[in-house]
Amino acid sequence: ASPTSSPTGLPTASPTGSPSASPTAAPTFIDNADTQPPTINPTSAPTCPSGGPPGSNPVQVAVDKKCAVGSPDRLFRTANDDPLTLEECNQLCFDTADCEWFSLGEDDNKLSQDGFLGVCIGCSGAQPDDDEPGFNTYAVDPCTTPACPGGPVLVS
Repeated sequence: ASPTSSPTGLPTASPTGSPSASPTAAPTFIDNADTQPPTINPTSAPTCPSGGPPGSNPVQVAVDKKCAVGSPDRLFRTANDDPLTLEECNQLCFDTADCEWFSLGEDDNKLSQDGFLGVCIGCSGAQPDDDEPGFNTYAVDPCTTPACPGGPVLVS
């Protein structure tokens, strides 16, 4: 046998019966229900029905109710005479691990003590139902809060 006039390319791992004419331009997909084609462009960040980002949509669920004193579900309470706004209290709860609800001293005409206006109390677990005139309770965000997957229970 005589040697070839010009060497061939590198051998393949295992010979193929019929090599493709040219490489494919993109991967081919196997018909499999569990496999989805890749996303060409990323989707935008999720938003809640009101259009804001998750965590920015508190929903009032109770009037004259708060997280109970001494409850293991109570996560924090801000100081008297250092008032927070609704937005600030919501953000504090959203940023606190396990916080699902917050109560805010909002009605100065009903609050039992001076200095309670703007007091923010965060809690987890069941919806707060401790009576406290002047405090309103909110679900931190029904779009992201596990406590109310179907939305908060409005209490009158």
